[in-house]
Amino acid sequence: WKHFRTPQVTARGRTQLDEIVNRQDVHPEQTPAQAAAMAEGAPPIVPGTNQTLAFSTLHPGRHYQFSVEAVPIDALTPSHLDNFAENPLYPADLRPSAGQVQERSRERAVDRYQIDRIVGQFDPLQLIADSHRLDTGPPIVGADLAVESGNGRTLALRRIRTEQPEKWAAYQELVRTEAARYGIDPALIPPDAVLVRRRLSEVDRLDFARDANTAPIARMGAWEVARRDAQRMP
Repeated sequence: WKHFRTPQVTARGRTQLDEIVNRQDVHPEQTPAQAAAMAEGAPPIVPGTNQTLAFSTLHPGRHYQFSVEAVPIDALTPSHLDNFAENPLYPADLRPSAGQVQERSRERAVDRYQIDRIVGQFDPLQLIADSHRLDTGPPIVGADLAVESGNGRTLALRRIRTEQPEKWAAYQELVRTEAARYGIDPALIPPDAVLVRRRLSEVDRLDFARDANTAPIARMGAWEVARRDAQRMP
């Protein structure tokens, strides 16, 4: 995972990070929705025994805790369907049409381009490795398995499963190979599983979704962006 760098933190923050990531005694209980799904014979949702965290983009010094889980991709509720129509099952308070959460609507061309780029340049590790950031790595879901961050990544994975079975098989193989890093028993992983981060921190969901869907570059002013671009010039 050498391509991913954890944000700079203080020595105290590093100690806290190591304590949380390396905990072995955490086994999140099933949510009522998960228990109901299990009762109905749905594929199992397999939580890991380790927790992880990600750092806030909008609130310096804040971080959120997650459980990494292997979940059947069809158990997730993304904001949009595969044809980019809004998903009627997506929580009402999180729908882009409400103007409240994922303000970059997946119906916009730029977001379709993002999904095309993920599919065209697909690297399974980028959707599995834990960078401790909200806008990269495994998608983030709430207790109801609604995707709070990573709808583009989720739609890209769904598209890969349908259109590019070889890439999907490579992703599935890596999910099982890397599962142990998160304390997940590979033998329990269901078919067509994806790795997700289920949010454990209690939050204002609207505020969290805005935070999780703000890329770090979005906080840069015009002068900062210009300076960064100038530094990249030969």
